[in-house]
Amino acid sequence: MSTLDNALAEDYSYALMYLTDRDCVGKDLPANTAPDTPSRSRSLPFPCKVPFPCHAVAVVFHDGTVMRLPTELVFTIMSFLGPSDLASILRVDRAVHLVAEKVLYRDPEPTPLHVIPCLKMLVAHPSLSSITCRLIICDLTRIFDMCSNYLSVLSRALHSMLALKDLTLLLDGPYAKYLHGCPFRLRSLNTTLHWDADLVKWMEEQSELRNAMFGGPFVEDTVLPPSALCKISQISATPLILVAVVPLRAVQGVEISLLQPELIDDEFVWTVFRILILSFSTGPVSSVQMIVDVSNPIKLLSALITIPQSISKLDSFVLYGGRGSFTPVGHLPLVIGLLGNSYIFQDFLQNLTAFVSGFEYLRSITLMSRAPEETLSDQTLLTSLVGALHASCPTLECISFGGSIWVFNSRNGWVPLADLPR
Repeated sequence: MSTLDNALAEDYSYALMYLTDRDCVGKDLPANTAPDTPSRSRSLPFPCKVPFPCHAVAVVFHDGTVMRLPTELVFTIMSFLGPSDLASILRVDRAVHLVAEKVLYRDPEPTPLHVIPCLKMLVAHPSLSSITCRLIICDLTRIFDMCSNYLSVLSRALHSMLALKDLTLLLDGPYAKYLHGCPFRLRSLNTTLHWDADLVKWMEEQSELRNAMFGGPFVEDTVLPPSALCKISQISATPLILVAVVPLRAVQGVEISLLQPELIDDEFVWTVFRILILSFSTGPVSSVQMIVDVSNPIKLLSALITIPQSISKLDSFVLYGGRGSFTPVGHLPLVIGLLGNSYIFQDFLQNLTAFVSGFEYLRSITLMSRAPEETLSDQTLLTSLVGALHASCPTLECISFGGSIWVFNSRNGWVPLADLPR
C-alpha cells in the first residue's frame, strides 16, 4: 500500500480519515475513489439500541450558553450528519466524541481507500463493532490487487459484529467460507459471492434473512437445504438461483435478471415463471421485477405475455431495461407513432396492453431503462398511453413509463404525480 494508506491505517478513528481526505486535495488517489459524501440521514429501517457511557452531554453554543442534552437526543441529531461533520465533532470533548463515534460506526460505508483501515478499527475496538447495524463493503479487487490479509481482516471484523442486520458485500469470488460462524443474524443481504456450497452453508446460519440480492454466479450441483432461508420474502437473483430458493418458501417479491438476449424467449420465460418458480412458492408471489435486454421490445413483450398466463394475481410489475430502450426509434417517431404514422410503436403498445390485460388486479406497472431518450414529456402521448393501459387493465392505480409517474385519482382520473394537490 502507499504511504498515505499506511498512515490512514494507523489513525485511531476512522472518521479522521475523512479529514485526511480533505487535506489531501490534489494528491493522487486510486481511480473511482469517491470523495466524501454530503450529509445524509443515517437512520435505519429497524431499531438499533446503542449503549452510552453517560446520560447527558453538555453542549456549548456559539454565544457561550451551556445546555445539557440527553445522550439519546444528541445521538439522533448526529445521525443526520455526514462523515466529515462527524469527524469535526470528534475533536470536541470526550462525551461528544464517544457519541459521534458510535453514530459513525453504526452504519459505516467506507470508500475503497478506507475499507481496510475501517475493518482494522472495528477489529481493534469491539465496543464499536458490537453496535454496527449496517455495513457496506465495496469490491476492492476492481481497484487494488487483492491484499494477502484482506480476507482475514474482513472475517475478523465480521465475527466481531453482534448487531449487524444489513450487509452489502460486493466481493466477487468463492469466499463465503470466511463468513461461517459469524454471530449476527442478517435481515437484509446484498452480495456478489459465488452461489456455492460454502455460501449455502452460511445461508443455513442466517435464519432471520428476509431480503436478499444474490449477484454471483451459480455453481453447478449446489443444493439449498429446505430448512435454510425459511423467512425469505424478497429475493433478487438469476434464474438458476431463484429456482434454488423460491420453491417451498413464502417468497412474495421476486426480481429476476434476464440480460442475455437469448433468454428472452416465450418458452423459457413460461418455464421459469410457471414450472420452476411461481407454482411452488408458498408466498404467494405478488410482486415481480425483471432486469432485461430490451434491444427488441416487441419480442420482449411477446415473451412476457406468458407471465400473466402463469401468475395472474400480481399486484405490482416492474420492468427495468438493463440494455437498450423501450422506445428505440426515439422521441419523434414515438409521438407520430401514437398518431398512427408509425407501426413500430403501435405494435409495442398493442403488445403492452395485451400483457397488462392478462392480470386480474394489477395495481402498478413500471417500465424504465437507462437510455436517456426514454424520458418523455409530451402530455398528449403520455395521456393516450396511460388511457390505453387502463382500458386494458381497469385495476391499475399507478403507471410509470419513460420517467413519468401517473396515478389514478377518483376525482380527476389519471394525472401526473407532480400535479396532485399537496
